[in-house]
Amino acid sequence: GEKWDLNAGLRAENSNREIKYREQGDPFGSPYRTKIDDKLDILPSINAKYLLKENSNLRVSVAKTITRPVAMELLPINYINADATSESGNPNLLNSENYNADIKYEVFPNSRELFAVGVFGKMINDPIERVFKPTANSGGQITTFKNSEHAIIFGAEIEFLYQLNRINEYLSNFSFAFN
Repeated sequence: GEKWDLNAGLRAENSNREIKYREQGDPFGSPYRTKIDDKLDILPSINAKYLLKENSNLRVSVAKTITRPVAMELLPINYINADATSESGNPNLLNSENYNADIKYEVFPNSRELFAVGVFGKMINDPIERVFKPTANSGGQITTFKNSEHAIIFGAEIEFLYQLNRINEYLSNFSFAFN
């Protein structure tokens, strides 16, 4: 209909991650250990906008996304940070699957201004979390990473775009935004 705008998509991502490394204590010249992760992810998304009035919308979106661990979270090497803390990666980390939902109400006082309020939520399978393990190094502990079972995140958001020419015409090239 004239009041609805619907956008649906489906993305397929094939990722291949290969890590070659030696553990601390492996003899010099020993063969590399190899960890291979080959995965196909199907990532659907749906976005809908309903025109409430000429200058206001209601938006709803749901999507699945992936969070991949970065190299320092994956590589099983010990390294010292600038603050003298120790970290070590975990080659057994899994990608996190994120299920996202968002509902937003938008008002446009004119073509250059916006006020929006929304709520959002995420359900994350296998989230990557920082953990501390006791160790014999000088700090007494080392930071590493692991996958938890799941996490739920939710919140609210306010977005605001205001043209400063409402205050004074000399400010017509300036705006104030807040999110």
